[in-house]
Amino acid sequence: MALGDIKAALGIDRVIWIDDVFGDPVVDLAILARAHPNIQDEFPELRAAFQIEGFGDVDAELAQAIRDLGDDRRTALREVLLQQDAEQAPTQELSADVIEEACGHLGVAKEDRWAFQEGDAQLAQNNGDDASVAYVIDLKEGGGPGQRGLDMLAQLRAANSAGVAFILTHEAAIGGEAVLETQLADAIAGAAGAQVALPQPLTVISKGRLTADGANIEGALSIALKRAGLRRTLHRVLTAASSRASEAYKATAASLLTVEPERLEQFVYERGRVEGVSELSVVERALSAGASKDLRTFFASNAIVLAGMSALRALQSIPLDTRAQDAGPILADLRNSEVWDGSEVINAAFTPLANGDVFCFDNKDPSSPNSPRLFVLLGQPCDIMLRPDGRRVSDVAMLVPLIEQGDDGLPVPDPNDPHEDDSDKSPELPFRFQSKKFKLDLRRLAYVRLDVLDLACLRPDGCVRVEAGHSPPSGLLAGGKSIYERRTSAADSCLAAPVPIAAAPGQRMPIDDRLLLTMSSNAPWERVRMGVRMEAYVPPPGHHLQALPDRVTWFLRREGRIRAPYSAFLLERALRTLGRRAFDSDYTI
Repeated sequence: MALGDIKAALGIDRVIWIDDVFGDPVVDLAILARAHPNIQDEFPELRAAFQIEGFGDVDAELAQAIRDLGDDRRTALREVLLQQDAEQAPTQELSADVIEEACGHLGVAKEDRWAFQEGDAQLAQNNGDDASVAYVIDLKEGGGPGQRGLDMLAQLRAANSAGVAFILTHEAAIGGEAVLETQLADAIAGAAGAQVALPQPLTVISKGRLTADGANIEGALSIALKRAGLRRTLHRVLTAASSRASEAYKATAASLLTVEPERLEQFVYERGRVEGVSELSVVERALSAGASKDLRTFFASNAIVLAGMSALRALQSIPLDTRAQDAGPILADLRNSEVWDGSEVINAAFTPLANGDVFCFDNKDPSSPNSPRLFVLLGQPCDIMLRPDGRRVSDVAMLVPLIEQGDDGLPVPDPNDPHEDDSDKSPELPFRFQSKKFKLDLRRLAYVRLDVLDLACLRPDGCVRVEAGHSPPSGLLAGGKSIYERRTSAADSCLAAPVPIAAAPGQRMPIDDRLLLTMSSNAPWERVRMGVRMEAYVPPPGHHLQALPDRVTWFLRREGRIRAPYSAFLLERALRTLGRRAFDSDYTI
């Protein structure tokens, strides 16, 4: 695909190149000479200019002295200065021939080849009406201070430029431009005008692409344009989508406000109460559904979206020379949001237990098992659901250990449990959450009492724990309020009694079966099967753990929730595996 066709696909009809190579050659030599004062030893003609330091304009005197040199002498000065500058730089700068060839491929007109000083003056007149313009800017000015190209980018950002910005530099290796792009974007984030909600992205071009032996300049520029085009297309679509999403929210909100109070009470607030969740749960669903519907229509029919798809299809024929090793933290986090609700969502809102709730060992308690083990709660949603009056259909559900998988498909070693089961009763989850892969360890599932796990829903930290002197939090839902006293009564009785003395070997101790979480006693349940009375804990100075009061704890904490439909799939997969037919062994084989 020709560069002209790529430019057309991206809507670029003008390219401006800003580089010190386009400045006055005498002034450029003067700037370089000023950075290398030892040059006067080899060129004594410049000594007088250096000697007026502090008394006159050294730059002007140097420029005049260089003009007074003969052509041969000036050429020799340029070669020596460039050699000294190159010795201080890690790589060779772009030659005039390379820049001329690149300008020819990009169609850079003579009047659009600016030195930095001219760039300052020209960009000061920018009013943001430059959507069809691309800027190729050298990051550093020869002999100049710092990263001069950032000043140009800051001016474009301040003017709300809609153009495509490229940065030419040797500070990025071939294929490593993305790292520097992030660093430069952060560097200009505080510049004037950076308050734009979605600032134009920038693209770095490693000069190594243009100076390497046998460099294909046209191919290198094609890759740079494609990299810029992928982000430019996304930027245009996201800019339009953000406005559309805001409008969709307002429209949905306005329509909800027209619903009569009687209908709001019966079909919105009351439905949330009946389901045992927040009264505003239906409002959240309605807002999400309304905005989602409008965005689906937007992505199917909007002119900007359709033009973006055409541009992406046109760029598809240009292969990038590097491939990403993984999706990266941003995409992984967005994908995780589809699958996972964290503790800040479900625990802070005192959300009742649900299919897909994930528990971990309580790492805030010094006596808790030191293990990263996770457990997922599985059961029919309507059976687990806590009604507003505190009723529930089922008293028990399955709590299934999860086996974390490495990228090689092997279990991640657990120092407390070296014998991970990797059999047919350990089906793999067909999705990741928290950017990790897991298997269900169905051989070691336990049936647990939901009355005990309800304690996690009565605390903002999600701990399955009752502390001395506790009281109901103000934000409890109706179901939580109705069960609070009943769920904490057994632990209260335990806290009111003296701390039990450790049993002698073989001695049987009476227990309160209301504190029993599960009948399972093998690993990993031996430490959590029964609520344990623990004395107050005072950490030593500087310790990372916080002080804890007298408490009854099961050493578990609700970590988050696998969202539907993924949680429903896990229940179905577990029941299907557990319901497999089994036969007597064939003794004739």
